[in-house]
Amino acid sequence: MKKFKWHYAFFILIMTGITLGFARGGIMNSGGLFLTSVTEDLGINMGVLTLYFSVSSIVLMIFLPLLGRLIGKINIKLLVIFSIILQGGMFACFGFLNHVWGFYLLSVPMAIGSTIPCQILGPVIVNSWFKKNTGLAMGIMMAISGGIAAIIQPQISSLIIHVGWRNAYWITGLISAAVVCAIVLLFVRLPGKKGAMPYGMEVVAAKGEQNAAQDQPVHVEEGISIKFARKSVSLYALAVFMLLLTAVASFSQLIPSFVYSNGFDLSFGGLSMSLQMIGSLAGALFFGALSDKIGAKVSVLIALSFGIAAFALLLIAPAHSIVVMIAMVLFGFMIASMGTMGPLLVIDIFGRKQYAAIYSIVAMGLAIGSMVGTPLFGFLYSAFHSYVPVLVLLLGAIGVCAGMIFVAYSCKKSMWQREQLFLQAQDGYNIEMTE
Repeated sequence: MKKFKWHYAFFILIMTGITLGFARGGIMNSGGLFLTSVTEDLGINMGVLTLYFSVSSIVLMIFLPLLGRLIGKINIKLLVIFSIILQGGMFACFGFLNHVWGFYLLSVPMAIGSTIPCQILGPVIVNSWFKKNTGLAMGIMMAISGGIAAIIQPQISSLIIHVGWRNAYWITGLISAAVVCAIVLLFVRLPGKKGAMPYGMEVVAAKGEQNAAQDQPVHVEEGISIKFARKSVSLYALAVFMLLLTAVASFSQLIPSFVYSNGFDLSFGGLSMSLQMIGSLAGALFFGALSDKIGAKVSVLIALSFGIAAFALLLIAPAHSIVVMIAMVLFGFMIASMGTMGPLLVIDIFGRKQYAAIYSIVAMGLAIGSMVGTPLFGFLYSAFHSYVPVLVLLLGAIGVCAGMIFVAYSCKKSMWQREQLFLQAQDGYNIEMTE
């Protein structure tokens, strides 16, 4: 049995997980905690105020592919520090607002600032530092991020209660930004400097030596270029997959409403959300490790089956407490696949060559899904006064997600063949020019 050896990449992974926890849990995902206090104090309609979430999602969708291209061109520390100062600073400024239009206005730079630290940094760090056990690394990072968020958010709620929402906004924004800046400045970086190499690089090096001995070309970072990725069906199939999966995951915002509509009290709603979070944390580790063993494709299909089981149980016995609790854990397992399996699917289908640029396009589905999911489900419930149509729609969306996975993989082979033919033609042209 091989003895585990500590590698510097694991330290980077832990620091990145903490960074994501503060950037996401401390700023990006804590906005909902302020809604009731803000609407009551300013006399704003809840629906009108929450439109700023949609504005943020639209801005995020536009800037993800643009900012994804900056990775590798600009120092990663400078990118993240500038971004988190913009994100945290705008969030802090929410505390000085008196009109709803201010939330719309400030949500634009805040969303731009969130793009790198909340969406792109984590997958890029894992892709750069881990050449093996990539799935487990992704799962560990997301579990750390979720654990930090679970600790931070009750503290933010306590701040709102004890010092008011205005003070809570700027305290949360400034502290989260300061923590992220300190961690990134001191610890987070890409490999290759000061002798630190990615974990598993020895495997890649050994493969390269073997290829060289056989007079085969050595490609340390194999993959599809963004030029060919943009023309592939696989790219858009994965974007649709991420869109639908994010929309399905947004049902978590309606869990308290769902359990209350089926005769439970609000305390059971809180318990249900806690169980869903526990399932999500466990699922991140489980599916990350599983993907290293059996591959991303089969792992994500298993993850989707957890979601089908969860919503089927809620359809069959929505008023049975034990069944609902089991369903919440299963739902949490499926949600975990959004943060772990999405990036791993991109690596598996497109390779590592231009990972950041390709993933940033696929991640546009995250922004669109978060924008349309919860409002759509809320509208269905209001129209039918029942969550049955919502659950049926969720099951259908998971089915389409599975279909998109098959479509993406069915087009993978031809895409790689086109890339190889292009590279061979380019190599032939270069040889002719040198002669």
